[in-house]
Amino acid sequence: MECLGSKSDSSPNASVCWPSGYEPVPHQVAGHFFKDGRIGLLRRCGDTNCVLKPVRRFPKGQRELEFYQRVFSSSTSSSVLTTLQGWIPRYHGVVELPFGKDECPHTFILLADQCDQLGEASVLDVKIGRRAWDNEASEERIDSHQAKYPLMTTLGFRVTAMQVHNKTKDSVTRYDKQWGFSLSEDEVTEALRTYFFDGVEKRRDMIADLLQRLDTLLEFFQTQNLIHFYGSSLLIMYDVSRPQNTQSVRVKMIDFEKTYFLEPGKRSVDENYLYGLTRFVSALQQL
Repeated sequence: MECLGSKSDSSPNASVCWPSGYEPVPHQVAGHFFKDGRIGLLRRCGDTNCVLKPVRRFPKGQRELEFYQRVFSSSTSSSVLTTLQGWIPRYHGVVELPFGKDECPHTFILLADQCDQLGEASVLDVKIGRRAWDNEASEERIDSHQAKYPLMTTLGFRVTAMQVHNKTKDSVTRYDKQWGFSLSEDEVTEALRTYFFDGVEKRRDMIADLLQRLDTLLEFFQTQNLIHFYGSSLLIMYDVSRPQNTQSVRVKMIDFEKTYFLEPGKRSVDENYLYGLTRFVSALQQL
C-alpha cells in the first residue's frame, strides 16, 4: 500500500493509502478525493487510458454501476442508450482492489480517461439541474442541499470546481468545491471567463465548439423521456498548449449515482436537467 501526506497536507489527496502500482488521478477536480478515510479516483501508474472510480455504498454506487452496464450492454436496442454512449465515459468493466488494514476488496468502475493525450488540460466540472437531490432524499437532505448553494434553484447549474492552465506562466491553478459553493451569479460568469482564458487569449474556438456540442445535447434532452438525472455533471476539457482552431473541446456527462430509469407509462422529459442545461448554454453565450 502507498500513502500520501497527512490530514494537514494541502494536497486534495491526503492521509489515505492505495494499492501499490496505482496512483490518484492528477487532473481530478471534483468528487471524492483520498482524504479523511474516503477513496478517490485511481489510475494504474503510467496508464493514461483509464481511470478507476470507486463504487460507493449501496444503493448509490450500485445504481451508478448498473447505469453504465445498461448503457453499454451489447444487447441494447434503445436509441436513447446508444446516443448516451457518445456522451458518457466508455465503460470497461469493474476491478476489485484491496483497501484498509485487512485489505478488503473494494469495487471500482473502469472508465476511459477523458484527459488522455491532453498535455496541459484545463478541466471544468459543472453540476447540471436546478436540484441535485433525487426523489428518495429526506427532508433533512433536501434542506442541506438547498443551504449549500441556494442559487442553484434559479441558476440551474453550479460551477463545481476547475483547474486552469496558464501557458504564459506555465502554471496551473486549482479551484476547489468550496470555491464553487461561494460563487455569486456574477462570479459564475467570471469563473467561466477564467476557464476559457489560456494565459494569452480567450479561447473563442473552445466556447464555439462547446456551444455546438451542447446544442446537440439539448436536442436530445428535449425528447428523451427514459431517464432522469439528478446531481450529474458535465466534465469539460481542452488542451491550452494547442493553438486556436486545432482541437475539439471534450465534454462528457459524469456522476450517475442518482440516475433513474422510468417505467413505461410513467415516462416524461427530464425538466430538471433540461432547465439546467438550457441555462448553462445561455451563460456560455454571454461570454
